Amino acid sequence: MSETKLPIIEYNLLMNVPANCLNRDDTGMPKTFVFDGVLRNAISSQCMKYAWRHSYAFTEKFGPIAKRTRQLPTELYFLLQGKGYTDEQIRTMCEALLTTEKSDKNNAKDSEKSEEDGDAKKPAKKAKAKDEDAKPLAMNKMSFYSDGEIEALAEALDIMWQKEGEAGFKNTKGFGSRLAGYLKKYTAPVRMTVDQALCGRMVTDDLLDDIDGAMQVSRAMSTGEAKIDADYFTAVDDVLLHQKGAAVVGHLNSTDYGSACFYVHVIIDLDQFARNMGMTADSPKDLKDLVSHLAANMLEIISFTMPSGKQNSFEAHVFPEAVYVAVKSSKRSENLCNAFRNSSHLDTAEASVQAMASEVERSVRVFDVVPDHAVWLQTRDEYAVPHADCIDVCQSINEMKSKLNEWCAEAVD
Repeated sequence: MSETKLPIIEYNLLMNVPANCLNRDDTGMPKTFVFDGVLRNAISSQCMKYAWRHSYAFTEKFGPIAKRTRQLPTELYFLLQGKGYTDEQIRTMCEALLTTEKSDKNNAKDSEKSEEDGDAKKPAKKAKAKDEDAKPLAMNKMSFYSDGEIEALAEALDIMWQKEGEAGFKNTKGFGSRLAGYLKKYTAPVRMTVDQALCGRMVTDDLLDDIDGAMQVSRAMSTGEAKIDADYFTAVDDVLLHQKGAAVVGHLNSTDYGSACFYVHVIIDLDQFARNMGMTADSPKDLKDLVSHLAANMLEIISFTMPSGKQNSFEAHVFPEAVYVAVKSSKRSENLCNAFRNSSHLDTAEASVQAMASEVERSVRVFDVVPDHAVWLQTRDEYAVPHADCIDVCQSINEMKSKLNEWCAEAVD
């Protein structure tokens, strides 16, 4: 993360979650990993980021989100159809578009193997291509497109067709560079979406730019040892229920689940976010407000949004038991996971809160990592709070948001 004037915002939360399977592996089991020799429940960072950016609160505060997809040709189809192009013409455009993707080693090896196999393989390849004409096209790799970028790409394809005709799309040599030239010359710059600026992207084609994400999210971990249970359940057939002598069980199965107090750690580099959004000293007030309010808005989204995995089966929506947010111009971030090394005594949320408060005090005392500003949300009277001069203790999340807005506005101005 960059060493410039805007600070990083560090979020530390404890979420005490009842029976759940919020994030599961390929076998259907709740995700786990080993930390300090102890098996922990886990929620992947991808799972949490997906839940945050798809939440109602995110779009309410930040507007439309980008689309992470391979289906770029499908998105372009409807836009190009609206410009009067036929299905065959659109397919020609999209087939050319596929050539802009950066090839990977596996594709290169497959290509080399086909060439080495000689002419005997060529008729079969032609027959396969004919069969695939009716299949919808898709990019080989996922990427992250905003609606504005997709519209600009459709506009560039349209202009390119008008100037070069079908022959320009059949000649795929240097197609990506030519199309990029039309994008630059004939379309207006597109401001990236907030989720693109936060999550970043690594492109697989020659048309779009990489984005250095401004947000880092640690895999959420249980403060105590993971204990996985199995729920055996049956479903009664309502019709058979009223038939004498009938077996009324229409379905039986089992599902794995667990419960845990999860520790969540998130870092947002406010300076990287501002650069991604194109903010400068001369930027309009609405863009500066977006940057200065980001920390408080993300606090609300992170605190109140849970992943959707198996929520209809378990309903595990909770609010945090503790929240600690630090504003650091030093850019020295610290994951407080080591507060939960000794998991044997962390059998309650209260013990986990005490452990996190103690770790915050230790970080300030031992490493002299003193934040510019910091705030701790005490959610229950009996819970511990860290004792340090640099930390304000709040009794409500709105009070926390107000302080964050104030501090970040000072930094932006």
